[in-house]
Amino acid sequence: MILAFGPYQAKGDTWSEAPPTCLIYLSNGMAAPHWRDGNKAAIPPSLLQVNPAHRVHVCSSLAIANNFQPVQKKTKSNFRIHHLADFFLCLMLISNNVIVGYEMISLKKWRLFPRSLRQLVLMAFWLVLLPLLVLAYQAYKSLDQLSTQAAEINRSTLADVRRSEAMIGVALEMERSYRQYCVLGDIRLEKLYQRQYLQYTNMLGKQITMLANTVYTKKLNELLPGLTKISCSNGAPEPATNKLLEQFSTANNHLVQETRNIIFSRGEQLQKDIADKGRFFGWQSLILFLLSAFLVTLFTRMIIGPVKGIERMINRLGKGLSLENQIESFKGPRELRSLAQRIIWLSERLSWLESQRHEFLRHISHELKTPLASMREGTELLADEIAGPLTADQKEVVSILDSSSRHLQQLIEQLLEYNRKLADGPAEHQSVSLRELVGGVVLSHQLPARTKNIYTNIQLDIDYCWAEPNLLMKVIDNLYSNAVHYGAESGNIWISSRQMGKNLQIDIANTGTPIPELEKSMIFEPFYQGKLQRKGAVKGSGLGLSIAQDCIKQMGGVIHLIESEFADVCFRIELPLTAKND
Repeated sequence: MILAFGPYQAKGDTWSEAPPTCLIYLSNGMAAPHWRDGNKAAIPPSLLQVNPAHRVHVCSSLAIANNFQPVQKKTKSNFRIHHLADFFLCLMLISNNVIVGYEMISLKKWRLFPRSLRQLVLMAFWLVLLPLLVLAYQAYKSLDQLSTQAAEINRSTLADVRRSEAMIGVALEMERSYRQYCVLGDIRLEKLYQRQYLQYTNMLGKQITMLANTVYTKKLNELLPGLTKISCSNGAPEPATNKLLEQFSTANNHLVQETRNIIFSRGEQLQKDIADKGRFFGWQSLILFLLSAFLVTLFTRMIIGPVKGIERMINRLGKGLSLENQIESFKGPRELRSLAQRIIWLSERLSWLESQRHEFLRHISHELKTPLASMREGTELLADEIAGPLTADQKEVVSILDSSSRHLQQLIEQLLEYNRKLADGPAEHQSVSLRELVGGVVLSHQLPARTKNIYTNIQLDIDYCWAEPNLLMKVIDNLYSNAVHYGAESGNIWISSRQMGKNLQIDIANTGTPIPELEKSMIFEPFYQGKLQRKGAVKGSGLGLSIAQDCIKQMGGVIHLIESEFADVCFRIELPLTAKND
């Protein structure tokens, strides 16, 4: 037999890739490893040409075939410690006939996503956080832009308001200086008027940059050249000049009002911009929130999906189902794939143990029951005195042999029945009449109950239940039999059923010696027998309550010992309540 370690596949009589790192040649129970040192093959060519039928592919879920890689040095002693541990573990499994022709198992890896759970969690964290960071950045930029815009509008508005108010004052001063000069003829008033004229012209030029070319700015530009020089007649402005002054004053007042309107429109525009930014920010927040929710859902499914897959694998493992179909469909990060591989290895190990148990049971059935039957036949022949007459002492010995052989046969049958119940598949439920089932059980134990003068009280509030009839009958029969044989003489047995919430409860209680407190946690263990001995011709085996518990578990229920006000011992069966129970 050949064991090969390394990244290879056997095709025909040759290796599809580089020769394996190590070959273990098993011959006559001895393991002889042959190492490949770097590119120099130290493996005998004869071993590489071994018939593929004699090669054993080690299951990768044992963490041997994929992990057993050498350090790139010239010595074969530089392998990692855990790799050597896997190597010797493999030898141990081979020596115990555990590895039997397993094939390489390769769970699917993600192609487009991180292969590590840590990388996946970090990527999910940053990708989910990214839209929120973008949202925060956009909010900061929007607020900064709006605050800058508001500050600029406030600054320009304040300057424009001051300028417009100053233009009103300068226009009045110009008209006053003009008229005073015509009355007094003082040259200083003329110079003052010229300075006021230049000042107003400058302010009008700045105001035009805000108002652009409006009607009143054009009007003022047309009127100002006529007011450059003072024209007086008889101590007053000339009629044409007087008309220009009136038009100038009117146009200036309209210009100031127009400035106020523009300032007001700036405020409205700022409010509109704020509202637009708010709507844009709201839609952007909604879109980024939906994107974040989508990413959260996506990565949650990517993380929870493999976990659910492992949960399904564990459930199938608990139900005794095969995991072959789960291998091909499982995808996930490296850590979860490794865990899935361990579960697959556990499934294979349990399958092997199950096969060994069945083989053991077959041996028991053949190796024990066959000689036991011969012993019983011989005992019966001796009891019938076919081989010759027996003395009284000899008859007593033959009676003991017959009783012991019958007891041994019963133990073997109960053991086989116990293992058969464990190997049974999921129970097929159907409608069961509790009254008929309980009546049949009570009738089958009528003789020992009558012998001990035991009265059975049956009170069933629910007549029908949804269960597997044979399993339920086995449980009730076992509990009622224990109540009869362990109960007190001239005592009582109560059998009742009721609905409590979503469960169906069946109580079987009896008078007699209570179960000691130290034994209550052990009574459901296989082969456990308490201090109280079963009363009757047939001795107990310690399997009855264990079988009852396994039967109830197969039906999805529980059985436990409870305290009762009127009984010394009370067992309660709880089964899931379905629509069939209503």
